Amino acid sequence: MIRATIVLFIIECFIAKETFATDTLKLNKPISLEKIGREYAPGYLLIDYKIFRIAYTQNNGFFNNLTYPHNKFSQVYFRNCNFSIYESSERIVAPIVNTGFYVIDSCNISFLPMVNISGNVLIASSLLSILSVENTSNLRLSLSNDRSISDIVLMNNRNMKFQLTQCAFKDSGKIRISNTTFSEFNFSYDRRSGCNAFFQNDTINSFIGLLTDGDKGRENYRDWYKHENIFTFSDCHINASFVFFDRIPNSTFIFNNCTFGSNVYLADMAVDKLVIRNCQIFPEQIAIGFREKNSEVKLALVNSNLENIRFDFAPNVKLVFDSIDSKDAIANSYKNLLEKFEHEGKERSYKLVDLQYRSYKDSYICHFLNSIWWYHGYRPELVFIWTAVLLIIFFFFNLKYSTQMIETYPLMNISGHKKLRFYSLVFLYTFFIFFSLRVDLTKLKFKQLRFVYAFLSQYLIGLWCMIFILRFIFKY
Repeated sequence: MIRATIVLFIIECFIAKETFATDTLKLNKPISLEKIGREYAPGYLLIDYKIFRIAYTQNNGFFNNLTYPHNKFSQVYFRNCNFSIYESSERIVAPIVNTGFYVIDSCNISFLPMVNISGNVLIASSLLSILSVENTSNLRLSLSNDRSISDIVLMNNRNMKFQLTQCAFKDSGKIRISNTTFSEFNFSYDRRSGCNAFFQNDTINSFIGLLTDGDKGRENYRDWYKHENIFTFSDCHINASFVFFDRIPNSTFIFNNCTFGSNVYLADMAVDKLVIRNCQIFPEQIAIGFREKNSEVKLALVNSNLENIRFDFAPNVKLVFDSIDSKDAIANSYKNLLEKFEHEGKERSYKLVDLQYRSYKDSYICHFLNSIWWYHGYRPELVFIWTAVLLIIFFFFNLKYSTQMIETYPLMNISGHKKLRFYSLVFLYTFFIFFSLRVDLTKLKFKQLRFVYAFLSQYLIGLWCMIFILRFIFKY
């Protein structure tokens, strides 16, 4: 009995070893998928429970090593497979140009290189770490419900259609794209993570933002969505209508040193922050606008040609700048916007920008006092209200210290009168001091200095009020 058990154990180990050897494929030359897979439906080839190791050499990708009869199979499915790479010193046969419809589903992908292919590739519900796509043409690449993404690199691709749906990135995960032309770029965020996409020397002909998490309230996403979605376009040509079916939460879109084509449409940006920096080439009258009307939206326009940008400045829009911006650059940005709105006759936009500029250049105290005094000149009627308030305050002060004030500046005799007449005389005394153009300083008695200061304060503040009142009268 014991001997039989030992024999069976040895046989099982041998079978397991053979199975592992069969299921682990080291790709260093083209292989036929028909030999390692099976047809599970008419026209569908299934490869499952395989381990693929791809040689990490120049111009060598995973799909370049695969062949299958296209006249027999329309789609190839990889399910429950593992993908990784190995460094090879072997001479790899020049990879073939491959095309087809590939679906990678529920797989573990530590690194998957794609080079010089076309067709359709869908990676769904997989544990995806690193994906590299280079030198492709007319490729439709779709990522759906993948997780733990560390890095996606897209380089030197032409006429690519890229769709990212409900994928979760690691905290430091990112998408890096360079020298690629997109006929479509579709992005939909997922509540599990944010997305950091950096475009360099790319051409964008279509951009669509979607909402994919229907379980949460769209209007209250700030209460639960804590991640950032940052899209940086550097040295790119933008010729797309940026279409947002829903708002991308906590999102920043940066256009740095970009050029814009005639098909650009940025008038319905459903984002939290828009940065246009060092951009000079625009088509005639490109429109910029924000969907958000109730929450604050940040806008940065630095060293860019504003002449062909058409937009209205809304109350919820705030101009912002980065730490790298000098004071001169910030001041010029404000001034250029003010000149633009003044030239276009947009008084409301001019006012909103001017108020933010004053808040930037003035000290906190000056800005606060100027705001409550007459709202930086945009509500001059407030001067009359403050004049009346100050006059009443000084009246009650003089009423309480009538004897000391009369001794300090003996203008009239108010003692010995009945109460109503006494109040009237104190008010006239206050009115005279407050609205006097000049006072006779020879009458001023310096017996009690604090009342001298009180008298001079009333006189000088009154002069200040009269200056603004005369300014209002002559202006209107």
